[in-house]
Amino acid sequence: MSFDPNQNQPPMGHVPPKKSGGALKWILGGLGCFGLITALCLGGFGYFGYRAFQDITGNPAYLEARATLESSPEIGEAVGNPVSVGEPTGLNQSQNGQRITIVYDVPFSGPDGAGMAKIEVEGQMMTTDWNLESLSAEVDGKDIPLGGGGLDVNIEGE
Repeated sequence: MSFDPNQNQPPMGHVPPKKSGGALKWILGGLGCFGLITALCLGGFGYFGYRAFQDITGNPAYLEARATLESSPEIGEAVGNPVSVGEPTGLNQSQNGQRITIVYDVPFSGPDGAGMAKIEVEGQMMTTDWNLESLSAEVDGKDIPLGGGGLDVNIEGE
């Protein structure tokens, strides 16, 4: 038999344990949120940088111009077949509103020689709306006519 009037409370002199880590939880939570926001921002910037790079080297007008260089009988006659088209060595771009113009200097070669092509495309970034404005080629300082002196191809996506 106990003489304690309230059996549901701890005995006298008992101190409940102190809750620890209150400030630490706030600090760790803040750092976690900051880290998440930073990761999302960097991911977003990375995605848009990747998309811009894809638009520069993967737009339909540029790819069509590269295919034209590879399959052109005039280029094949000048440098030999098969014609290999390299990556752009020069790149100039200008913007007019939402439209951008990109001029590429692209080397090409074959078994009998090498040359340089100048490709100019115009379009809207992050879309498939691109036009091939001009395509010219030069081998050993001599202009190579491409199907009557250049192409006027209009490539638009759906």
